[in-house]
Amino acid sequence: MINLLDSDSIDFYIHWDLKSAKPSFLSNYSKIHLVPRRKVYWGGQSLTFVTLDLIKFAIQGEYDFYHIVSGQDMCLMDKQHFETFFKNHYKSNFIDLHNTSEYLWRVKYFYFFEKLNIPRRLIYELALMNAKIQSFLRIDRLRNRGSLHIGKGEHWASINKDLAKKICNKSSFEKIKAIFKDTFISDEMWLQTVVLNPDYFFDNGSAIFNNAEKTRLIDWSRGNPYVFNEEDFKNLVNELNGEYAFIRKVEPSLAKKIALALK
Repeated sequence: MINLLDSDSIDFYIHWDLKSAKPSFLSNYSKIHLVPRRKVYWGGQSLTFVTLDLIKFAIQGEYDFYHIVSGQDMCLMDKQHFETFFKNHYKSNFIDLHNTSEYLWRVKYFYFFEKLNIPRRLIYELALMNAKIQSFLRIDRLRNRGSLHIGKGEHWASINKDLAKKICNKSSFEKIKAIFKDTFISDEMWLQTVVLNPDYFFDNGSAIFNNAEKTRLIDWSRGNPYVFNEEDFKNLVNELNGEYAFIRKVEPSLAKKIALALK
């Protein structure tokens, strides 16, 4: 993705899991910033806090948009289409957002086992058991937080500079960290919950405009999510420079084919 979007108007802020060997990142025009590394564990608070760190570092660059992507994502637009699309939507935020109480248990109770080296399925079952026990004990870590609307959606999003700065305001930043400390899979909830509760998280409390338009192509019908491969390329050609800015998840070989087609 770096090679495809390499531009003096697009920079990259990268966090690489401390548990993995860090590769080299090269560009001709884009500035590449590596933020302090930490170990990231599935289901725990670490991914939420890493994302907050990335946004906090990136706002120092005064960009119009901030895109939260992973190493398994790929852009489906060339530089010109990418920049034009987001310039035309500079007031928008593109956040997968559902207002639901179904997943309240992920943030209502305390979870202290993110570093357990066991399969994800077992971690999930342990979390459910943990929630039932704390529910029986009438534990509620949100009891003194007011009537928060809990949101749920994709972790991966594109936000404008206004929202990014509001998130990184000292008071807002500390509220977010306090709400989502020791929670479970909160990376799919923190941004959505912030957008649904501007009066709680932000000093001015103004509503956040979220564009319902989908900017990420994700296939949940064939996987959790499905990992696109080279065999999918012919079906993706019509998506290039179309309505989707990104595709998730992709194998490296497919990412190379997409990059060549867009160059």
